[in-house]
Amino acid sequence: SGDAAGIAVATAIELLITHVGAQYLSHEIQTGTPVWSWTIGAAHQLVLFPLVVLVCVVQNGDGLWMDQPWDESVRWFSPERLATWLGAGYFIKDMLGQKISLLELDAIYTVHHIFALASVLCSLMLSNGNNMLILLSATFEAGSGLAAICHMDPSILWRRHLFLWGMTSSNVAALLLTLRFARMRELSFVVRTIYTLVCLSFAAIRQYVSLSQHRAYRLKHSGDVQGQKHE
Repeated sequence: SGDAAGIAVATAIELLITHVGAQYLSHEIQTGTPVWSWTIGAAHQLVLFPLVVLVCVVQNGDGLWMDQPWDESVRWFSPERLATWLGAGYFIKDMLGQKISLLELDAIYTVHHIFALASVLCSLMLSNGNNMLILLSATFEAGSGLAAICHMDPSILWRRHLFLWGMTSSNVAALLLTLRFARMRELSFVVRTIYTLVCLSFAAIRQYVSLSQHRAYRLKHSGDVQGQKHE
């Protein structure tokens, strides 16, 4: 189908970007991961994904974009479909080619990507709520992008603050969007209930992990000379 082809192309492009980034960006290891990987991730999460969502919102007609169903007359290409292809390609690429360790929390990383990929793919299947799932994924990813900025050098105080408050804001925004999704009567009760419970649990886990990581960074770098220099 057109969506399968779009996802396949997006995945190939993402693998190419990863290969090029690994060749030309920094290989310094920070928080168990090369800086080039953090950089590519943050560029997607803080620039590319928000930009695509912005295009979706701007080109929307009447009504609030996140509450609108997809135009069934558009079968091949739309900004919304592009958003799902890019998101799916990004997450599939990570699951295929990356081994990330955030303070030994690989399980959390894996669950995050499975959940994000499932959300993106579900947006292709629902009769409504598609845009809300796109926005939810972008909201969660924005928090991850701010976290990546910290993970590249957690000894710097402002990066740690950005991590804590950025992730917290992302999780709170995602919770508000989830509650709005739960009230979308156009969708079945089962779909709304399952996704709401999973999303609420996911946000809670992310917040717990973020608080734990931030505390660990603060304790580790409280007497750091470099941290004092920047702070």
